[in-house]
Amino acid sequence: MGGNETPMVTKTLADFILSPIETPDEVRRAGLRSFVNIIGCMLGGIKHPTSQIAYEVNNEFCRHRTGDDPRPARKN
Repeated sequence: MGGNETPMVTKTLADFILSPIETPDEVRRAGLRSFVNIIGCMLGGIKHPTSQIAYEVNNEFCRHRTGDDPRPARKN
């Protein structure tokens, strides 16, 4: 995919998202309920010990991948 194609993809996606769609009220309610549920789960789990472990592992992985990790790379 070249640099000239990206804006067209973005415009197409934006047009689709902003276009009026006949969505039944039941579907809209279910979508909103799912969104609120996702946010609630994220906020509710943020202080859980497992979340802290995942955060630390992710940071370690990202530092290693970007070269920001001062430790030498592991040899397999």
